Amino acid sequence: MRPSAANEWQLAHDITRDNMAPYYRSLGREWDTALYRESWPTTENITIEHSGVVVGFLRLTQQPPAMYIRDLQIIETARGLGLGSYAIASAEQLARKQGIDTIRLRAFASNPAIRLYKRLGFAPLSEIAGLVTLEKQLSR
Repeated sequence: MRPSAANEWQLAHDITRDNMAPYYRSLGREWDTALYRESWPTTENITIEHSGVVVGFLRLTQQPPAMYIRDLQIIETARGLGLGSYAIASAEQLARKQGIDTIRLRAFASNPAIRLYKRLGFAPLSEIAGLVTLEKQLSR
């Protein structure tokens, strides 16, 4: 994992758009490229590589008292390798270093990644309009 370059926003966008397309369609939502591009400089963007190839992105924001995982996207061919778990552990470590003891994220209710989040200690807080908000309290 490494900090993303500013020009990687397009690759991150494409991976995110492609991964999220079925969820957007199922809820009748439209993807907004302009919104994604505008949000890129407002998040901490981390590129996930495996064997020297970019396979995903982690995007974080801090809004004390919580750190928010805004995006965790892994390309389909790299799933099941533990990269998502590793990315979340890295986000937790970063939060602890910055004195933050809560991590939150949102996922589409039908997203199978929710099983991963629960296995890693995230608990559902709410579900609104097909989106589940989950939270994990970090030990110090």
